Amino acid sequence: MRLDLPQPLPADTCGTVAMSYQEETLELNVRVAHTGTVQKGLEFLYNSEKERNAVARLIASLAEGQNRPGPVLLG
Repeated sequence: MRLDLPQPLPADTCGTVAMSYQEETLELNVRVAHTGTVQKGLEFLYNSEKERNAVARLIASLAEGQNRPGPVLLG
């Protein structure tokens, strides 16, 4: 996921992101896991298996529309 911010966030900053696609919107807790000069990385902080599965379904829907294989979520 690409995240554009007006100001950089330090590593270990926590917050919430919302992702929408078609009729589905997910709000998830995240942590800034990596801050490089070019790329930043977020870690999803799942509160339940239901949230993890919802993200997997969202990624699969996005991949399906582009003829790509579905997601592989790592614990």
